[in-house]
Amino acid sequence: QPAQPQRKAARLTRLLEPGVAQGGLELDRGDVVPAGRRRLVRVTIDGDGPDGHGPSLDEISEATAEISHCLDDSPALGPAP
Repeated sequence: QPAQPQRKAARLTRLLEPGVAQGGLELDRGDVVPAGRRRLVRVTIDGDGPDGHGPSLDEISEATAEISHCLDDSPALGPAP
């Protein structure tokens, strides 16, 4: 069963990478972990940002909105909350 979390992480990466890249950022990692009866989606993004020291809060906010839309519109993670 160790392959199950790896498959979910790979699906998550394929789902989210295009939207994150559209905002000029990079998807470093995406994980889905159990949290009681729900699941926690943990996404790590990176980028150079306007001053070359990482993404700005505005860029992170935009990426978060895009990630949320991608997750809402996709059945990739299944029906569980």
